[in-house]
Amino acid sequence: MTGRKKWAVILLASVTLVGCSSGDGEQAGGSSPDFPDFVTSASAPAREAYQMAFEHPDVLTYMPCYCGCGETSGHKNNWNCFIKDQRENGEVIWDPMGAT
Repeated sequence: MTGRKKWAVILLASVTLVGCSSGDGEQAGGSSPDFPDFVTSASAPAREAYQMAFEHPDVLTYMPCYCGCGETSGHKNNWNCFIKDQRENGEVIWDPMGAT
């Protein structure tokens, strides 16, 4: 299994576990954001991963990234593969890494 495929399997398993464990239906990140074109044109699993990253930054910030993007893109964790930054005003700066 390649590094990206292994990472995708881990992420999808995390999305499934988080989806099964949320009891109150509240979203940590609020409602669905306006995704950029590279997200809306991505595969369904990639779109779900971006939604998960938006809704549950508390989960992805504790998941290390194993695809090597930390060395080339400065990512510190899996959240950074989807979101570069979230500004104080709530604006999300998306990263295209997770759509590939």
